[in-house]
Order: sequence, then structure tokens, then C-alpha cells
Amino acid sequence: MFRKSTIAALVLFLFTGLIFSALAQDKKPQLDKRTVQRIERQMKGMTDALKLTKDQQIKIRAILEKNTVSFNRSGMRNMSRDERMEMMQEFRAKRDKTNKEIEKLLTKDQVKQFKTYLEKQRSGRRGRGRPRG
Repeated sequence: MFRKSTIAALVLFLFTGLIFSALAQDKKPQLDKRTVQRIERQMKGMTDALKLTKDQQIKIRAILEKNTVSFNRSGMRNMSRDERMEMMQEFRAKRDKTNKEIEKLLTKDQVKQFKTYLEKQRSGRRGRGRPRG
């Protein structure tokens, strides 16, 4: 009797663990505070520049959350130049893929405005960073 109840409890414990493990894998990864703030800024900028509909906003936010890339800049200091270049290429490829997904949701006029918006974003970033020398 004791043996059957022990086996039953063990089976129940293992089954419960498997269920929680499966549920944990289905959840979206949690985004850190800085990433959430960046996505909010992107959404505000795109909504204002492109006059996005509510439906477009929801779908674009989902794309940004799904494709977001976070990295630790301090970790890059320990990488070789080649490793940093490879990582940056991966980031660019991910960004380009994200932009193509977003463009599929936009009208033709919005696509033109989106390209202008992206160019302004890029030119605004060019002046930032540490001076080289």
C-alpha cells in the first residue's frame, strides 16, 4: 500500500513538472526594460511618421517584439574584431528582415514614408558614439 502511494505520488510529481516545463517553453521571452522602452519609441515614431492604423500598430509591435535583438555592449569588448563584425552582420540581417516584414503591412505611400523614416533614423545615429582617434 505504501509502495503504491509512493509510486503514484512520484508519477504525479513528474507529470506536473513536465506540464509546467511545457508551459514555460510556450511563453514569449521577457523583454528587459530598455528593450521595451526602445520598442515604445519606435512605435511612437512610426505611428506619427506613417499614420499607422490601430491594426497596423498591433501587428508591427508584435513583429518588433518577436524580432528584437538585445546585446550587451560590454561583452563586445572581449570579442575579436572578426567576431564583432560577424555579430553586426547578424544584427543587420535581422533588422532588414524585420523591416521587410513591416513593409508588408504598409500601403505603398507608407512604404515610401517608412524608407524616409529609416533614413532619418540612420543619419541621426551616425553622429553618436565615441570619437575615434
